[in-house]
Formats: sequence, C-alpha cells, structure tokens
Amino acid sequence: MYRAIFTLLLLVKTYGSNAQAEPVTSQLPHEVELQGYTRVVFEDHFSFLSLDTAGVPSPNWYNALWYQKLNPANHIRVEDGHLVLLAPPGVIRTSITTVPRRGLGGRTFRYGFFEARMRFAKDDLDWSAFWLFSRDHSLGTDNDHWCEIDIFENFGADLFVGSVHDWTRTTHSRNTNARYRLLHRLDFSDWHSYGLLWTPGKLTWFLDGVPVIKTESPPICEQQDLFMILGSNKHTDGPEHKLEVDWVRVLSR
Repeated sequence: MYRAIFTLLLLVKTYGSNAQAEPVTSQLPHEVELQGYTRVVFEDHFSFLSLDTAGVPSPNWYNALWYQKLNPANHIRVEDGHLVLLAPPGVIRTSITTVPRRGLGGRTFRYGFFEARMRFAKDDLDWSAFWLFSRDHSLGTDNDHWCEIDIFENFGADLFVGSVHDWTRTTHSRNTNARYRLLHRLDFSDWHSYGLLWTPGKLTWFLDGVPVIKTESPPICEQQDLFMILGSNKHTDGPEHKLEVDWVRVLSR
C-alpha cells in the first residue's frame, strides 16, 4: 500500500503542471552521476497499468508499435507489482511504447539515462527487448533515414547485446561491438537491470549498473527524438513467452 501511494505521488509530481522532479543521486552508476543525469523525467513502478486502452486520460504507455494491430488486452497486464507482456502461441510480438500509434503526443527523448529492471523467458526463441526508436520514422517524416538504439536484446545466457543502428531505407550500419560476451554466464530469467547512458555523441550500455559497451552516437541519432519500447518478442512462433518489468525510468540533466 505504501509503495502504491509513493508511486502515485511521484507520478503526480513528475507529470504535474510544470512540476520538476527531485534529483536522484542514489543507486545510479557513477558514470551517470558524473555526467549530471540525475533528474527523473519518466518513471513507472507498475503499481497500476497506465495504458491508453485502459481509459487513462494521460497514459504513460501506448498499445503496439505504429505498424502493428493493437495487442489484445489480456496480453498486457500488471501482476504482483510488475508489468507482464505475453506473447502466446501464434503471436510473435507484444509491445508497448511511449507514443501513440497514430498522431502526435506521447513521450520522446533525446539524451538521458534509460534503465529498466527486467527478467526474460528462459528459452532460445526469446528475443524480448528494451529499445528506442525514431519518432520521425514512425510519423514518416525522416526522409528514409532514421535512428534505432537497442538498450538490450535477449540472445542467450552469456551474451549482452546493445546496439545502435543508422538506417537508410533497407540498409543499415551498427556498432561493431554490439555483441558483448560476458565473462560469466548470466541467467536473464532472473531479475537484472539494463541501462543506457546517451550523451551528446556517446552511448554507454550498463548491466546491473556496470558499463559493458561504449561507442559513438551516429549523427542521425543526434538529430532525432526517440521513443521508448518494451516488447516480448520471439524469433519464430512457439510456446508462450513472457517479459516481466519491475520498473523503468529515464533521467535527464
């Protein structure tokens, strides 16, 4: 009960008229604090589901990517204080985003520290992800040149995949160090935090608060605003997969 009250108060403070969130200085990676990204601009602890199809006046999340049909309501829910995204047999992907499928509105970002505490399906088919994508491209205003940043994609127990893509029509380039082989096997079906610090010209990925990948940010990413996506995805159809998210936050200067 106390957690729910605290989360509601935090959401009101963060999204209220011209309200400024209090700086957060604890439990942040040292590199993030040094860069001054300590002000919460988006946060969800999933005490309840703030989704557009649930009749929420100003939702945090929107159902499905811009080119997809709406996900059935029972594929997206809050359970035991965290978000659950289901991809049952016959469904390859269930995603929510911070922008609506059509029209303007929602939340986009350029630079910040993006972090979520998640756990993934223990299955080789699982391709669930936490990522950022060009709002210009979803609106068709990008002249076929856009940015995509994958904060984390699940590719197995000992591999951290964090990548930035510079797309032009059907071709793209990405950072050569996108696939980082972990020194010790890690069970991604346990709870872990996954983060990205995006500063002007630079990207740094984090696993449980420790930096694992660094690269330069492509010029196109410096020119576009990106929206956030959480998705339970599968490489091919198979049994039901579940992505669980305990919390997600975005911090700015």
